[in-house]
Amino acid sequence: MGSRQRRLYHAGLTHTGDESKELASIVTDITTFVNESANQFITGVKDINTEWDAYVSTIQRMSIDRAVEIKQAALDRFNAR
Repeated sequence: MGSRQRRLYHAGLTHTGDESKELASIVTDITTFVNESANQFITGVKDINTEWDAYVSTIQRMSIDRAVEIKQAALDRFNAR
């Protein structure tokens, strides 16, 4: 597992089965998009000055807010122990 994913999956947090499936799907798609976009920004295929807002919008459409909700629910359960 890459260092970015390790940060997303804290060892003490537990997810329900449904949360795990949903989160895995969201994170996989976003990670792929972020990695591909980073390479394109670095190599100049995408212009960071003109395409950044579209990049952020795409991540939002890919349900990043839902991923945060799932992680927050797991953290809330952890903190309630």
